[in-house]
Amino acid sequence: MEKKYNKEELMKIAIEEMKLSENKGDGKGRVDPLVGAVLVSKEGHIIDKAHRGELRIGDHAEYTLLERKNRDKDMTGSTLYVTLEPCSPGARNHPKLSCAERIVLARSREVYIGIVDPDPSVEGKGKTYLEEHDIKVHFFPKDLEDIIRKENKNFIAQCLEKAKTLKEKKGKEKTILEKTTKDYNFNNFSIDALELFREKANIKYKVDSQDFKNLIKQMNFLEIDKKTLNPTGLGLLLFGENPQQKFHNSILKAEIIFGNSRPEVEDIGGPLVLYPKKITSFLKKSFFSPMQRTYFERQTTPEYPIEIVEEAILNALIHRDYSIKGACTYLIINDDKIIVKSPGKPISPNTIKDLNDFNATSICRNPKIMYVFNQMEYAEQRGFGLRKIKKITEDRDLPLPIFSYEEPNLIITFIRSSIVLKDYLDEHIVNQLNDDEKTGVLYILNKKILARNDYEKHFDFNKKKAERHLNKFIELGFVKRIGLGPSTKYELNVAEKK
Repeated sequence: MEKKYNKEELMKIAIEEMKLSENKGDGKGRVDPLVGAVLVSKEGHIIDKAHRGELRIGDHAEYTLLERKNRDKDMTGSTLYVTLEPCSPGARNHPKLSCAERIVLARSREVYIGIVDPDPSVEGKGKTYLEEHDIKVHFFPKDLEDIIRKENKNFIAQCLEKAKTLKEKKGKEKTILEKTTKDYNFNNFSIDALELFREKANIKYKVDSQDFKNLIKQMNFLEIDKKTLNPTGLGLLLFGENPQQKFHNSILKAEIIFGNSRPEVEDIGGPLVLYPKKITSFLKKSFFSPMQRTYFERQTTPEYPIEIVEEAILNALIHRDYSIKGACTYLIINDDKIIVKSPGKPISPNTIKDLNDFNATSICRNPKIMYVFNQMEYAEQRGFGLRKIKKITEDRDLPLPIFSYEEPNLIITFIRSSIVLKDYLDEHIVNQLNDDEKTGVLYILNKKILARNDYEKHFDFNKKKAERHLNKFIELGFVKRIGLGPSTKYELNVAEKK
């Protein structure tokens, strides 16, 4: 009997196949990517695998796999695991078909991608084309993505340089953050902000030295205009004494309300590099105070630790769209939820589904802000901080957050109480559940899919009680059973009401 592999095993096989690729280039310094691909039948068996240049120098892995090695086979319903995003229509010279088009013609149903192709001629277009043709697209987990990036570091560097050259040729109009703010100068920078950056980034120059100013200028946070040092929008946002004078929407609006108590509201402003300390201070004072901890000892669900909330807020500030006028970042904490709202849609090619699967690829809307926060060890250079949030929640057996989008905000919600089931289930169904069952539904909601023994272990239930809960949920129609026998899973079959 043919062996069936799980998804992670198939991804690793694709990576090993990738390593067999040879970078022949074009003899003029061009670097070809290392790419591996594995084709799996709808029954779960490996049909074949291939790597770039396997049969002929320069041939793409997908072309070799689908066209040259398996042209006569029926690949309907197959799944493809490939380490690099398939090239999109138009990326190859006519009349050659792109790899994305070949996958559609092969009638595959799903594609697992290692990394988005950093070449600006592709960069997300292959993924979009596949999805437009009803093919489900997923990404490899971050640990495997890192392996692929490491093996292809020279190719990625080449693509980044290509993107930079294209941008310079186009002469693209500067964004509001890239433009010089001529009404401000170096004296409008906060000394506290500059000193903190210098200290945490291990910069040896003093902030009032010419060397330090030259360094800030090289980072495009300052520009010289008639011998005057004027901050760019980015420089003012990061280090300005009061950047809200220019960027009214850069403020963080925080609100905490418990029960019938008076809301505690605070507007956090000033230079962006000082936000982390201010956020921590606000949370410790207002949310994680002894009084609030005592209050939440009465809650039936575990409390999120401060570092998860901090990470979500920092990611919102780093990756938000500052060009949306009047749209601020929000932190809202109440009895049932912790909500962080960040202006801007998910960054293409990522979708809400990618975020909820914690499988978003590494793309940053504001790379300069990310760079500064990374140098200060406030944020990861890659991964949107999702890895950190996911790891902490899983290590502490906490429910995963839920991502959604409501114009103009990307929203991350941490659920703290079973009361929020009213947002997902009709009242007559909620009324049929006891407290244990409500907490159980909440657990399934946040875990998305689980096995019966997961449910047992989490609540320390015996097998009979766990089965009774799960069967009741199925009878009420909001949980569905997937699979048979030992591989049976249970998944919540509802969506949040609007």
